[in-house]
Amino acid sequence: MKDIKFRCWDKFNENMTYSNVLCDFFDDVQKLKEGGNNPILTQFTGLKDRGGKDIYDGDILEFDRAEWGGDDNIFPVTYSDNDGEWVTGGGSNPECSDWKTVIGNIYENPEIL
Repeated sequence: MKDIKFRCWDKFNENMTYSNVLCDFFDDVQKLKEGGNNPILTQFTGLKDRGGKDIYDGDILEFDRAEWGGDDNIFPVTYSDNDGEWVTGGGSNPECSDWKTVIGNIYENPEIL
């Protein structure tokens, strides 16, 4: 069974909050909204990178060039409504855990892309 986890990007304070206690987490998100902030929630994909780090929607993955075989090997993770699964911009399969490493996310590290 997949763990249900979220994180929240606070655009105003430019920080990411992670939580496994959903009730407390959503209370904090609601306080941000009431304060005029527009936080962005991202969901845990249920996948981990080669080092065991959780992969969230919006994370940026670097695929091992030797395994991936392409010049472009850095992609953000998104959810595809069409396919009903987690995908990357390059059409790569984020489930290949031995091939990928989380190197940042689109909120804190947009310059990577």
